[in-house]
Parts: sequence; C-alpha cells; structure tokens
Amino acid sequence: MIMINCLSQSSSPTLTKREMYADFDSLYNTIASVNPHDFVRKSVNKYAMLDSIKLLKKQIENIKTTEEFYWLINKALTFCQDDHTSVVSKRFYPFIDSLDKVRLKTTIADTAIISAYSKMRRNRRTSIRLDFPIKYIEGNYKVLQTFTIKGRTIKQGSTLTSYNQKSIPEYLNKHIGDIEAMHWDFERKQWYKDDFYKGNHIPLEEENLFNFLFGKAVVEIKCSLADSIVFNENRSVNTNTDWKPFVTYFNEHKILYIRMPEMSNKDFYIQQLDSIRERISVNEISKIIWDIRGNAGGDDGVWINVLFRLIDKPIVRKLTLCFNENNPYTYRFGEPDLKPFTNKFVSKGYQQFPSIADTMSLFEDSWRYKGKIYILQDEYCFSSAGSLISMCQFSDQLINAGNSTGWFAGFGTMPWVYILPHSKILYWVEPILDFTNVNKPEDSFHNDVKLKVVQNQNDYVSRYNNKGVLYKKDFLFNYDRLFLTVKDLK
Repeated sequence: MIMINCLSQSSSPTLTKREMYADFDSLYNTIASVNPHDFVRKSVNKYAMLDSIKLLKKQIENIKTTEEFYWLINKALTFCQDDHTSVVSKRFYPFIDSLDKVRLKTTIADTAIISAYSKMRRNRRTSIRLDFPIKYIEGNYKVLQTFTIKGRTIKQGSTLTSYNQKSIPEYLNKHIGDIEAMHWDFERKQWYKDDFYKGNHIPLEEENLFNFLFGKAVVEIKCSLADSIVFNENRSVNTNTDWKPFVTYFNEHKILYIRMPEMSNKDFYIQQLDSIRERISVNEISKIIWDIRGNAGGDDGVWINVLFRLIDKPIVRKLTLCFNENNPYTYRFGEPDLKPFTNKFVSKGYQQFPSIADTMSLFEDSWRYKGKIYILQDEYCFSSAGSLISMCQFSDQLINAGNSTGWFAGFGTMPWVYILPHSKILYWVEPILDFTNVNKPEDSFHNDVKLKVVQNQNDYVSRYNNKGVLYKKDFLFNYDRLFLTVKDLK
C-alpha cells in the first residue's frame, strides 16, 4: 500500500474499521449490481473482476489511515479497467441521485473531502519525474528518442523487454488493479500501456529494474519514479496548440478537415462550418477528414450537431442495450418494458431495453454531402468519442480509420455517480453494456476499425519529435501516416 502526501485531518474523516468494512461493502454491492462487465472480463480478458475486488476486503484489517483506505477503494475500481467505473472529482457531485443523497447521507460539505482526495492523487501524479519516451508498437515497447538516466544511455530504437525481471505482459496481468486505464490488444490478447511503470502501488523512491535491448546489447537500469531522464537532444513540442479545436478547408486538395480534440465547443464547430459553407460549394469537397485522435469524450451533442449537418441521408440504427438483471436502480431508466437478454454466448444475467429502430435524421440545414467522411481515431478515444466511432457501423458514408482503442466504446448512458457514506469517496459506475451487432464477447468493446492503419516506429518517432503542431498542415501532409493514407484514397 503506497503512503504519500497524507490527507490533512481537517479535510478527511477518521475511519473506524467498522466504517471501512461498511464502505467497502457499499462499493462492492454497487459495482456487482450495476456494472455489467464481469462477464466480458471473464470471457475476453480472462480474469474474474468481481472475485478480484471481493478479495481486497481482507486487506482492510491491515489498513491504518484514511489515505490507505482510499487507495484500496481506488484499486477495487481499477479492477474494472473502465474509466466509467472509477474515482471522480467533486465536479460530478451534483449528479448523485436525489434518493441516493439521502440513503448515503451526504451533503455539499462532503465536496471538501472529495477535493482533498483529488489533491492527494494530483500530488502523487506531479511527484512522478520518470517519463520514458516509450510507445507500444505491435506488441513491443519501443524507445522513440535517445535518453540518459543515471549515467546510462538508452538509444532510440531500443526495446524495453522486461520490468523487475518479468515480461511486461506478465507484469501487467498481475497488476490489473494497480495500473489504471490499460488498453487491450485484441490481436495479441494482452494488456498494454505506455507508462505502465507508474502504477499506483509503486512507492516514489523505490528502485525498479528495467531491461532494454538494442540489437544484441542488453542495458539494465535501476531507477525510481522520482528519477528524471535527460534527452541527448533538445525536445520542444507545442502541446498547448496541439489541443486546440479548428476547422479548415485545404483548397488545393479539396479536403475539409475537422480537428476535434474533445467533445466540447459545439457552437465553435457550427460557426466554422457555416463560414466555410459560405465560401465554397459542398460539391467542391472531395472528402471530409474528421480527426478525433486523443479525444476522451465529453458531450455527445457536439458530434451529433456536426455529423447531422454534414451527412447525405438519415442513419438508421437498432441498438441492443443491456444492464444487469439484479440492478436495483432500473427506475432511473423510466421503467421501460424490459425482457431477459440471451444470445449464443450469454444465457442469463442481463435485461434488455426494447430494441427498436432509431432513425437519426438530418438537420434542416444539412449540407447533404455525398462523399465519404473519414473519422481518424487512436487508442485514446473514449466515452462520447467512442459513440461517434460506433456510428460508423450503421453508415457506409462513415469510415473510421486508425487503430483500435482497446477500451469500451459503443452506446450507453452517463455513468451513475455514488459516494461512500463514511469515507466520502466519490465514484461513478457504468450501468450499460452495448450488445448491438455483437456476435462474440470481444465485439462488446465495439473496437472494429473499417480502415485499419498500422503505424510503425518511424511514424511515432516523427510524432514524438515534432517541434511544431501535430494537427496542422505541415505535419499532416508530410509526416502523418494516418492522415496521408486517407488523403490518398480515391
């Protein structure tokens, strides 16, 4: 159990063992009854999510502080490996159901405690100095730039082969509850994460052994999260402007390009599109490239308002959305007409909403664009960005291109927010599993990519070492393999 940046007594409750056990039971019962992913984790990721969480309860006997209890609760949620079932900040407090506020005995005063937990997490994150320039590429952790640490130099092109004398997939599989937001490699059937070595269970000053391979030479390095690396060359990436939204028309290529780094700023995109439409005819556009790489979500209304201003015809979809049959909160769905869900690999455990045809209609001022709309995605697309990606299965006009997210996508609802009654830890839980067009358990991730583009080490080196702006014309048209692949399609 890590111990760092202790919570102040004025901002955190002092918990008795009875209160810790009660909070843990509250958490487990909520996850077990609401989160529908246990079946998927057993079938696809080969571990029993709920059993793993339940076993953590034994550790309460050795816990002495509120801080230690917080990290235990965080570990329980991390076993779900879904950012829609995780600890959240106080900005989500207003979303606690009104009945739950009474049942869980919470008031607005609890937000001070929630903020203290967030500060503790933030302090740990900002205390970590170790940040290897490493990217997971086709099963290997490749070094993207030469660096030095503790007098040892690791060359660009090296491969990180082991961590504390274990292969990295083996290590990750043993620490599913400690390393947040891991991706699933469907081809190799293993977890991955570029900065896996920053897991919550690692004390800042503890040294760990990293083995790098360059050609036939092995370089061993012992270092801690408090150590810093030194680049042999200056590196300066303009990260701030990389995340600015914009819409532009590349006239010489007849390409409309939409850069959407998050699902927000709806009015901005509408204004920009209206401005472009005033200058050019829709018929002049050869293709639309909609870049949502790195988009972790936000408001579904943003992509909906853009999409249905562009497309040529309505999109008809028939969703199969399910939730746990023992979910005690079905009243939140408005008491729909439910029925048990079964298919060839699920015999019981889920209730299904009525599966009816849902027509997504054009807006009155739609462009009625008849060409292809390419959605550029990567492994960091999540939540409402995943919903946009999932729309591609219902339309021949929409082509998602890039690589799998390795996270849950699909359609659902905003996660439900809860608070633990004694520790006041705020968290949310995903209540929906999307079984639309699911023919095998893996399909429940909705990670199919119509146009798969595999980027190699040189592609990622170009991105990592770029000193300009990744999502502007110079880089897109000269170095960006995904953009170039789509640009050159006939």
